[in-house]
Amino acid sequence: MTAQQIIQNRPISLAPVSILAAGRPPQIKAPVALALKQEKPNGNIDAAFIVLGRDEAGKAHASWFDAADRPAAEAAARAMGFAGLCAAADGVRDLAGHLPRGRVFASGRAFVPFVRASLYQQLLTHLPEGAVEAARAAAEANAAETPAPADGSKPAASYAEASGKEERPDWKKLKKGDLVLATLGGDEPWYPAIIVDEKSNGLVEVRWRDYADDPNVIRRREHLALLHPDCPV
Repeated sequence: MTAQQIIQNRPISLAPVSILAAGRPPQIKAPVALALKQEKPNGNIDAAFIVLGRDEAGKAHASWFDAADRPAAEAAARAMGFAGLCAAADGVRDLAGHLPRGRVFASGRAFVPFVRASLYQQLLTHLPEGAVEAARAAAEANAAETPAPADGSKPAASYAEASGKEERPDWKKLKKGDLVLATLGGDEPWYPAIIVDEKSNGLVEVRWRDYADDPNVIRRREHLALLHPDCPV
């Protein structure tokens, strides 16, 4: 028998093929990127003014304010020793789309969240050299010249004094459902997060409040930040 006859007489078994699946690419689940907590560009903002500066620990802060809040934001920036930047300037509006929105408190100060160091450096290129340092120096000089209250009392110098508490807030008392601020570390910004579970060894599981589709993360209690009682977020 020839090879051709063997092939002709031998049944050929083919793998079953699903007609429904024909032409459909395999479903591959995209990996979850931890860097998803970076500033996300937002083209729908109505930014008119940007407040930026560094805190006493050297961490970068920046946020945008709309036209209605601009006067209060400018005053808050002066009081906090932060610099101000017009968001309508060339190249600035695109950067504003990567910033969180700020909020002005009734006390006259503002909530200006943390931002990436790289984004902060880009904002600095649109300010005169030394503008942030000059703003801080002006705020410190103004504070030194502020007359003492007539009743002899001293301005509160810490959260504990301002809140009437003798001790610092106790991170051990944080519980499920509490709203805190969390970060992925390094130069990553801080974002509102909700404690969803309490673990052992001082660990808690938190969910990103504004990014519910992102995976939860585990953090040590002392690595969380607490919001000021007057913060409206």
